[in-house]
Amino acid sequence: MAHYIRFEILLPVEYTERQTGQRRSISRREITELASQFRARYHGYTESNPIGHPPYRGFWEDDGQVEVDQLNLLMVLYSARA
Repeated sequence: MAHYIRFEILLPVEYTERQTGQRRSISRREITELASQFRARYHGYTESNPIGHPPYRGFWEDDGQVEVDQLNLLMVLYSARA
């Protein structure tokens, strides 16, 4: 039986840059570049629906204000072969 280590990377659709306070979107190119690195190193990855509505929401608090992130998922299974 194969053993795997599972990595899940949750990428926000938008985020606020701390330096400028402006909202910024992660581009499709940036996600594709990251996914290519996963494919090169781990020989594959799984991505949540790239053209549909993000499947996850994250909730966090900053200075008493609740923030909600829309998140996409990239997942990698790494074979832990000896």
